Amino acid sequence: RLLPLGDDSIAEPLEGVELAAIYLLERRPGEEGPAAIFPESPRRALVRLLEHGVAAGPAEALGLARQRFERLAELVERVAVARLELPSGSGAAGRAHAAIAADLRATR
Repeated sequence: RLLPLGDDSIAEPLEGVELAAIYLLERRPGEEGPAAIFPESPRRALVRLLEHGVAAGPAEALGLARQRFERLAELVERVAVARLELPSGSGAAGRAHAAIAADLRATR
């Protein structure tokens, strides 16, 4: 979903808005340097989403593990997935925002 960034209020999700991209956050040591975005192949994106997804346990317990896998596989074929590498410092959020905004402008 596309949500306004930089607004201090809690944004309501917009109905019917296409998901433009998924960014997998990866912190790197240190406070310096820009955020960097690296596209992931659908195969690698699927592995990363399966590794880091919070719903694996509940999906397994409910007998939905296969459906979860299939949905994520469909998702990574339709939506761009990228690794967002950013420094650990206090300015990381602003750098991440700038990198994502530039990436989305470049891909539209």
